[in-house]
Amino acid sequence: MKLNKVYRSRKRKIYELFFEWLCVKVNRIRKKARK
Repeated sequence: MKLNKVYRSRKRKIYELFFEWLCVKVNRIRKKARK
């Protein structure tokens, strides 16, 4: 049970990082599209 909790929290961190990276990439594409 303890291991499962750690794995879940780690998964959440990875998802947060992924979404942050995705937002940055989308913003860059939008900036390029504007110009």
